[in-house]
Amino acid sequence: MPMSTTIFVTLTHISCYSCGVVFGIEATRYSQLLESHENFWCPNGHTQRFVEQTEKEKRIAELEREARTAKASRDFWAEQSKSANQEVEHKTRQLAARKGVTTRLKRRLTNGQCPCCSRKFKDLKTHMATAHPKYDVEKEAAAREASTATK
Repeated sequence: MPMSTTIFVTLTHISCYSCGVVFGIEATRYSQLLESHENFWCPNGHTQRFVEQTEKEKRIAELEREARTAKASRDFWAEQSKSANQEVEHKTRQLAARKGVTTRLKRRLTNGQCPCCSRKFKDLKTHMATAHPKYDVEKEAAAREASTATK
């Protein structure tokens, strides 16, 4: 004699997108289908699946977008920092070169040596005023700095 057993199952009802028949899927399986996006069939044989992203998938996609944005921002600022460091290095070398040129010119002038014709004079000031009246110390320093930087 067959035994009779009563089972209580929670069903989630769905209607088929194609034929409109209403049918039930066990709640646990319904959750699995929502997350896995697997195909399933209505009682009339129409294939269907859940295509919308779950809240979990939406949150993962949002976190991935935020991570990409953060990485792009980090890369941008790293490049900016590198560029700024290179500029500071360049300016530091430029300043050191200018100081070297200025120091050499000062020594020559202190020893009475003309910066233009390299001869020595007791009264260098008079020589500069008469022989080289258009001599510009700043222009000379910049020109010498440029020639030193290219070497």
